[in-house]
Amino acid sequence: MTTWKALTGRISLFSAGTPPGPSLSALELYRRAWGSNPDNFHSSGNPLSPALAQGKIDGLSVACVLQPVRVDFNVGPVPPPQDATDLSFSVIEDTRRLHSELSRLVDFVGGDTGLSNPVNRVGLYVQFVAEERAVEDANKTLLNVIPAKYRPRLENEEDFILQLNAPNVSPGVEGVRMNYITKWSVDRFQVFNLAVAVSVMPPNFDPQRISPNQIRIVTAASVVYDMNNVPVNDPLERHQQSLLLREGLVTLEKLQREMGLEVGGF
Repeated sequence: MTTWKALTGRISLFSAGTPPGPSLSALELYRRAWGSNPDNFHSSGNPLSPALAQGKIDGLSVACVLQPVRVDFNVGPVPPPQDATDLSFSVIEDTRRLHSELSRLVDFVGGDTGLSNPVNRVGLYVQFVAEERAVEDANKTLLNVIPAKYRPRLENEEDFILQLNAPNVSPGVEGVRMNYITKWSVDRFQVFNLAVAVSVMPPNFDPQRISPNQIRIVTAASVVYDMNNVPVNDPLERHQQSLLLREGLVTLEKLQREMGLEVGGF
């Protein structure tokens, strides 16, 4: 039986435009979201460049990424130690813990985040993966979770992607339309054995220069859920942002069960 694991989760807030005055820093937002100081903090000093604060919380890697018109709260697997010699594919094994953290962040958004930016769109993004030995195996795994009415015939075809949106009107926030996007794909991931943080990887980094014993290609079936609202003209109140995210999370839970992923905690 295929066991689906989580690769990443994300809560996003999109502002209606660049605010006229300064907002909170990524460092301050991280402290508000997780109640502690991050392990790493990076800001270029350029207000148009992303600022990043990242750390580890209860077996998860978490980060706050702040951009002029967007804030992301990311949750992912803890990377292996720098002295690790294997090339294992890092995923979130404890998916119940991931669900708990996403649910907590949904509630956090509805409280006093301290953001001054007017938010007109929110998003919830989660990616589940199942590592397989070959493309043929990944295709079979993916076909098992694609609803019959959308299911194609696949054998050894590569780079398969199917994306659908099932939009609906929000039952809790009047006048708001939700996008419920699902993407099925077979992906290849490159696993590197490098003693360098991703956040500071050189922009001219070339994977082709890595020796074969330092790189591993992982083939995996992937299902992505991307729940977000159509941007609205008037800013969303904090409780509305949280409510829309909660609706997205509940819909995600329902969809993954109907498709047969049976991810623990969801």
